[in-house]
Amino acid sequence: MYAIHIVERAENASASENLFGFGELSDVLPQVSACRVEHVFASPSPKPAAAPGNFGRSGVVFVSAPSADAAGVAVLAAVHRLITRLNGQFVAELRQPEKGEGAGLCHGVVSVGGHLAPLQLGARSRPLN
Repeated sequence: MYAIHIVERAENASASENLFGFGELSDVLPQVSACRVEHVFASPSPKPAAAPGNFGRSGVVFVSAPSADAAGVAVLAAVHRLITRLNGQFVAELRQPEKGEGAGLCHGVVSVGGHLAPLQLGARSRPLN
């Protein structure tokens, strides 16, 4: 089982309730991969006055997968499917956790935002594990 941290940028805070729910993610993940969600931990929604550039809503998805890479790519694909219904306003990227962001606790981070540079599936500079 692998832990993938999902974070939304604070500038999405007003729309964060509309991007997707973690329950929806659990339903979509098996549609886009052979992986499945075992458990979800969702943090409380942030205060509306969150400073731009800070992280808004977040959660950790625990995924059964053959590898950390497979788990991260599957979660990215599921998030991408969920946010594409929003007319391309948002993008998602998969990356390794940075210091202070669950490094050592999570196997990967999927960031969702309106101004992120999109990352192609599997196009990372180094593996997650």
